[in-house]
Amino acid sequence: MFLNSFDQDQTYFRVGDLVIPHGDYAAIASGSDVEGVGRDDTRVIVFGSLRPYKGIESLLDLASDLPGLTIDVTGRASDEAYARDLVTRAQDSANIDLNIGELSDAELAARIRRAALVVLPYPDLYNSGAALLALTLRRPLLLSDSPTARELQSEFGSALVRTYSAPLTAPDVSEAVAAARTIADDDPGTLTPRREWATIGRRYSAAFRGHPMEEVDHR
Repeated sequence: MFLNSFDQDQTYFRVGDLVIPHGDYAAIASGSDVEGVGRDDTRVIVFGSLRPYKGIESLLDLASDLPGLTIDVTGRASDEAYARDLVTRAQDSANIDLNIGELSDAELAARIRRAALVVLPYPDLYNSGAALLALTLRRPLLLSDSPTARELQSEFGSALVRTYSAPLTAPDVSEAVAAARTIADDDPGTLTPRREWATIGRRYSAAFRGHPMEEVDHR
């Protein structure tokens, strides 16, 4: 099983392999009272499990060049040394809002909805639940250019998914925020039919029974 359509063009994709995409987070969105959370057009967020491979420090290091923005870093850090490094990087910047710890689904959804833009500065992105949670909550993304980012952009549009060529720069962030401010503040909800869990469940069930369903492209 693979998560991305571009996997089909790779040498490791064999006869009988399937692409079943990652599902959306409509259940979290519907279970969270987030529709009334106002968007702060000066706020960007990176969230999720805070790990070194995600390049979070590359966004923190731009804080002094983004004085008009608040950078919200929210999530749990399993590596104490990395958590201390993030604290050190943030302590001299008044516009970094660092929140290391576990949040409920509702609390996290509210923080995401409060932001104008979600920045996921991962150097190597194969798939991202954080990206799909952001899109379910109708918040635009800024991602490093990659096959996965381009596939998301093709599916959801360049207004919701912007890419940059690494390394991440302050103009990349400020331009993405300016573009995000022009996007309608739509209510959260389901994404494309192919990412609804009922569809995904039927496809997995059919695959395990030995009768895989062909995916219908709803883009």
